[in-house]
Amino acid sequence: MDADATIQTVAAVPWYQITATTLRYIAKGLYYTVLLPIVKLLLLVYSLLRFILSPFIAVGHVLLQLLLIPWRIAAKFEAVWYYIGCAILVGLVSALILHGILKVFVLVLRLDHPPKPKPKPMPKAKDKPAVGHDVKSYRKARDKKRREAEKEQQELETRARALASSPLLKDALRKMAAKEAAKESHSPRSRSQLSLLDQTIIEQSAEEDS
Repeated sequence: MDADATIQTVAAVPWYQITATTLRYIAKGLYYTVLLPIVKLLLLVYSLLRFILSPFIAVGHVLLQLLLIPWRIAAKFEAVWYYIGCAILVGLVSALILHGILKVFVLVLRLDHPPKPKPKPMPKAKDKPAVGHDVKSYRKARDKKRREAEKEQQELETRARALASSPLLKDALRKMAAKEAAKESHSPRSRSQLSLLDQTIIEQSAEEDS
C-alpha cells in the first residue's frame, strides 16, 4: 500500500518540478566540488600577495596622499575658482563679441585695404653729398692740366714759328711792338696784357732777327 501510494504521489507531481529539483542538486554539487575549492585557492593566493606587497602598498598610499595635498588645498578655495572661471568665461565671450564688431566695421569701412604708397620725392641737387678729392686724384688732375698746358704751349710755338717766317708779318709785328712801346709811356697797359699768341710771335721774330 505504501509503495503504491508513493508511486501515485510521484505520478501526481508535474514533470517540470522534477527537472528543477534535479538541476538544483546538480548546481550544488558543482559548487561544492569545483567552484568552492577554486575560490578558496584564489583567496589564499590574494592573501599571500597582499602580505608580500604590503610595504609597497603602504609607500604608494603615502605618495598618493602627498600628491593629493595640492588638490585638497585648492578644494578649500572652491569659491575663488568658481569666480575665476566665470571671469575667464565672461572675458572670452566679450573678446569674441568685440572681435566680431571690429571685423564688421573693418569690412564696412574697407579698412583692410593697404594704403597706396606715396611717391618718393626726387632728390634735389643741393641734397647730393659733396664728393671730395683725395691726394691721388688731385695729383692726377694737376698732372693732366700741366700736360694740356704744355701741349697748348707747343702748338702756339709751332704756329708762331710758321707765322714769324713770313717777312710781311715780321714788319707788321715790328710796327706793333713799336706802337705798344710808345703807348707804354702813356698807358698802364703792359706787355703781359698781350695775347699769348702775340707774345710768342714777337719772341720768335726777335730770336730770328738776332
